[in-house]
Amino acid sequence: MLRFSVLISVYINTTRDDLALSLTSLMTQIRRADEIIIVEDGPLQAEVTATLEEYSSKLPIVRIQNPKNRGLGLALRDGITHCTHELVARVDSDDCSLPNRFLIQTEFMSRRDDISVLGGAMQENFRVGRKTRSALRPGYSTGKLEKTVLLYRNPLNHPTVMFRKSAVLAVGGYEHCPFFEDFFLWQKLISTGHKIANISDVLVETDVNLDYFRRRGGPKYAKYEIDLCKKLRQKGYFSAFNSIVFLMMRLPFRIMPGPIRQLLYFYLLRKQASC
Repeated sequence: MLRFSVLISVYINTTRDDLALSLTSLMTQIRRADEIIIVEDGPLQAEVTATLEEYSSKLPIVRIQNPKNRGLGLALRDGITHCTHELVARVDSDDCSLPNRFLIQTEFMSRRDDISVLGGAMQENFRVGRKTRSALRPGYSTGKLEKTVLLYRNPLNHPTVMFRKSAVLAVGGYEHCPFFEDFFLWQKLISTGHKIANISDVLVETDVNLDYFRRRGGPKYAKYEIDLCKKLRQKGYFSAFNSIVFLMMRLPFRIMPGPIRQLLYFYLLRKQASC
């Protein structure tokens, strides 16, 4: 069985309850991680630090402390260098990894040494009024990943991925690219001939609140999206035409009112869960 590392980043807005949920899900894995690298990106809430200390006696946690917050991209860039295994699983500090997640992914990666990054589906629990509705966020089929899908949507659900450390380091790792650290990394990998894939299994469950939709709209988010597009053009990943299509497809979502964006995300960009 292939050994693997888990990579997590926490920061000042990480909450005790979310982190405890995430770390507890790592304890219930059928195939447990061989090490868990947690990058503390700047100062943390005292109760989050206490939670890390508590779970360090239950899990093989290695804590990496950054004195200042540098952002997710650079935190993950640092964290990868501390991972001692070739396979690395990304875990968000507020998501629940389902018990069979790592077993499924390690078995797949052991069979397919041609795949550099493997993602899967997520179950998102949306709070709509007083009710909670579940929807699935699938990853794109492998056949579409290396064609035009990168012009429109992120092809992988970042909290579900397991990747080969050597492949990610070969293209320079994560970079500072707010909100789009993963998207830019997938572009670099595909552009250099690396293969990425998705499986249909639901690997991660997460709760989604109104803050999720607020963060994905407004002038600040739109600016980050434009900056991403410029960076893709500078690196030669996008043509001028690609850039126009990319922004035309995405910017309308950023400037529309939050409630409308919520409805579109839930009913248009997700599949209704049967559970």
